[in-house]
Amino acid sequence: IHCIFVYDGKERSKVKRGRRVNTREPNHYTQARTLIEAFGFYAHTAPAEADAELAEMCKRGLIHAVLTKDSDLLPFGAPRIFRPVYLTESIESELEISHAGVVLISLFLRSDYGDGVNGIGPETAVGLAKCGYGENLLNAYSSYSTMPVQLADAFAKINEGMATELEYNPHQKLKSRSTHRANVLRASKFPSLRDLPTLSAFLEPITSWTRYYDPSKAPNALRWPPRIPNVTEITAFCCDLGWPSETVFRRFHNELWPAVIIRML
Repeated sequence: IHCIFVYDGKERSKVKRGRRVNTREPNHYTQARTLIEAFGFYAHTAPAEADAELAEMCKRGLIHAVLTKDSDLLPFGAPRIFRPVYLTESIESELEISHAGVVLISLFLRSDYGDGVNGIGPETAVGLAKCGYGENLLNAYSSYSTMPVQLADAFAKINEGMATELEYNPHQKLKSRSTHRANVLRASKFPSLRDLPTLSAFLEPITSWTRYYDPSKAPNALRWPPRIPNVTEITAFCCDLGWPSETVFRRFHNELWPAVIIRML
């Protein structure tokens, strides 16, 4: 396994889940990078959100998969996500949810990128995604993103279509009909122009390949060849932490040497 660790960059979102976040990098990140490099792996800092950067790296074939616990990465469209394992094709074939549907669900639910829609839960969001409203949403965005009047009108039609779906369940993708949830959705006016920042963050995130970034500085797999762990640097790191020599020898014998041999092979 060859690992690339990706960090959030300076242009990451200043507000998440309704709270301002500290965009200054914690001091322990520097220590972590030192250890990552010592083990023969690589650290990369994204221009903005690490989630978006990882998804784009995976789509471009620079990495085979993304290892994360963060489900917020799903709407960015990463093809393979580990722990647990998510395969985009499995979500589409087994759950009948396309990438557009995943984006719709992510907008309905509270996340790092938006507050969601109060009164609409995951089950309802999944049902509406299966009805194709995610595709309607993305089509409206791609057609009218620079025309706010037309986009607002298209969003209003999508809102009414989803409310009607909740009220009468014509596609039979919902477990039950609900006039109450239909009224909640109508009152929310979702989707609307207020949701554009979150939608844009999912569909057009800032990455190393964003048009105004220098493409020569974008991640390149050729710059990340596999490397054998640097035992001298790892030893120095452990000693700086105050580990006794006996502990270093024991841990290296039990845990490091097998990994080093595997990397050498």
